[in-house]
Amino acid sequence: MKSWWKIPGRRSSTAVSMVITPEVMLVARGHTTGPGVERITQKTIATPEGALDADRVRDVGQLARALRRLWRDCGLRERAVVVVLPDEYCPLRPLRLPDMPPQERRAVVRGELELAGALPPAGGGFDFLWLPGTGRAARNEVIAYYASDALIDSLRHALQRAGLQLAGMEPLSLALMRSCLQGRSAEQNVALLHMADHHADLCLCRGMQLLHLRRIPVGYAGLVTNARPGRATMAAPQAIYGGRPGLRLIVDDAEPGTHEETPGGTDGVDQKAFLTAEVTRSLAFYAREFGEQARPGALILLGETQVVDTLEQVLAPVQSLPVLRADVHASPGAPGAMQEAPCNVDPSLYAAATGALRGRMQPEDSIPPLDVAQQEAQARARYRAPAILRGSMALAALWLLLAIAVRAGLSFLASRATAESKRLSEQIAAVQREQAPSVQYWHTLDQARELSARSKIPVAAILGRVAAASASGVALQQMQINPDGEILLEGSARDVAGVQHLVLMLGQGVVVQKPALQTVSQNAQGRLRFQIAAKYPAPESRASAESTATGQE
Repeated sequence: MKSWWKIPGRRSSTAVSMVITPEVMLVARGHTTGPGVERITQKTIATPEGALDADRVRDVGQLARALRRLWRDCGLRERAVVVVLPDEYCPLRPLRLPDMPPQERRAVVRGELELAGALPPAGGGFDFLWLPGTGRAARNEVIAYYASDALIDSLRHALQRAGLQLAGMEPLSLALMRSCLQGRSAEQNVALLHMADHHADLCLCRGMQLLHLRRIPVGYAGLVTNARPGRATMAAPQAIYGGRPGLRLIVDDAEPGTHEETPGGTDGVDQKAFLTAEVTRSLAFYAREFGEQARPGALILLGETQVVDTLEQVLAPVQSLPVLRADVHASPGAPGAMQEAPCNVDPSLYAAATGALRGRMQPEDSIPPLDVAQQEAQARARYRAPAILRGSMALAALWLLLAIAVRAGLSFLASRATAESKRLSEQIAAVQREQAPSVQYWHTLDQARELSARSKIPVAAILGRVAAASASGVALQQMQINPDGEILLEGSARDVAGVQHLVLMLGQGVVVQKPALQTVSQNAQGRLRFQIAAKYPAPESRASAESTATGQE
């Protein structure tokens, strides 16, 4: 569903608001485009059962999961969201203060709230409306809304776990009033009455300008007993005035709206008569204070349908002003065909979502926006540290992912190297299997050659050595060369000197080694017969000896 708010000369902007009650959650998106604002209500879902408590978000994880599902179903990309909560979560404290510079107002208002016991020292969150005094009023009217740290921190934590950011928090009644004031002329005075379970807010306006706001300690629960079975009761009546039981609002004739705390309450009092009297007195005091020209022209009733029905029955017969019902169905926040509500959602919730959007996108044309979640520096430090921790964890997670990626890359390269090594090994093994017969042949041939070289007798070398050693008068008759390396020489000589010369000359070479004269005998003719034994080396020793001899030469 689309609708337009005419805003000439406004630049493009976007805002998202969300109404959260114990029964339902509603999200709305507003988009400013050129001369108008297009607002689209996205979706409505049921609030997880037990997610909200009387003063905090009880189940942060459950609410965060519901928010993530809601954002995913709606297709929203915006992360900053303005949250609208029932008034019981945002109590009100009216104050009267003199004029002061704007930069000093917040500190003074906090001091008044701490003095009244509404806020603990340096704790809680609050925001306020500064209504300048007019007429005979000497002081400014200040409407301060506040909330506990437990509520703000738990709500912010739930949004952060859902990936969202808390951009603002305001009460439902103020957002609904802002939506109902849309389009009113500057001269038109009206009174708005919004009723919650345990209180009623009376607002006096001139056009879209808020002039006076007062909270009356009478709610729907006091007017009708057991009217809404099954509805969650979120706060006790005394929570309206800072959590102090037994307090009620007193309207002073001199300064209407000023409150003081007195013992007692409205127990035992006719709630309908008390509400009627308080509304009539407030209107009368206001008219006396600001003149008859400021008297509102009508009393407009706000709230859920059944609450407005009861208020109309109570106030219409006794009020001199016309008692009207707010036309929330005509509001841009009214439900349309695109809504997917899990239960019967009251149209006032859609109007409240519209009012929250209007306060952010048109702050100068309506009731100023509030952010009750504003906390002091000490409180903000509590969620700033987790933010730093989450940033560090995100950085650590990024480094972890980078390390995992690098490790995966290295593992991939290692697997590639292993596969390549395996492929090369297989190729080498295949070549070895293919060349194995040739290698075996050449190996066998080398062994045969080696054995042949070892077993070969150097006959020529031995004969050459014997020929070189022969002398005059010496005749060799027989030479025997055995495979075991032994050489036997037999012959005859004229004298012993020739034999000795032969033995000496045989030992001069390399082939014949260790020649020795074994036997010498003389025959009948007088010649000497001799027998010489010698050795010849193995092929390896001979080659080594020959190389040594060559080097020496």
